[in-house]
Amino acid sequence: MTSHDVVAAVRRSLGGVRTGHAGTLDPFATGLLVVLVGRATKSQRALMELPNRYRTVARLGAVSSTGDTEGEITDTGRLPPDPPAMPTGEVRQRPPMHSAVKIEGERAYRRARRGEQFEMPERIVTVHRFEQLWRRGGAGEPQTAAFEIECGSGTYVRSLIAALGDAY
Repeated sequence: MTSHDVVAAVRRSLGGVRTGHAGTLDPFATGLLVVLVGRATKSQRALMELPNRYRTVARLGAVSSTGDTEGEITDTGRLPPDPPAMPTGEVRQRPPMHSAVKIEGERAYRRARRGEQFEMPERIVTVHRFEQLWRRGGAGEPQTAAFEIECGSGTYVRSLIAALGDAY
């Protein structure tokens, strides 16, 4: 279910009461979706300004056309340093082509799935903490690394991982 689907289901179950959410996750991700109902929807802006914390496992030495496991994977064999340079503070970031960002009024992922060529606009995001928790693999098996990231709203973890080098 998408975040929109969850909000619509809650709204229907409550007889049309005003309903919203405070941030989305990629469809394959797990985590907490904060659903706001009635007057609580007025607190959405304040909730969106709070930092988010993510734990992710990245595949190293490969790239993905979508920045995640759902894309076309190309093994490169090039590994980021251990540990890689992990930016914090204000970071210039380009959201993935397969994201929900609207480009000229249409979701980028829809345009990307049609094979259209377009440029995603850069944005400034805030990364409070970016830490490598562990790194495993080698000797014939893929290398992976786990990261914990604390960041502001609008940050794409997929883009942070891709910026490390050959990783998704």
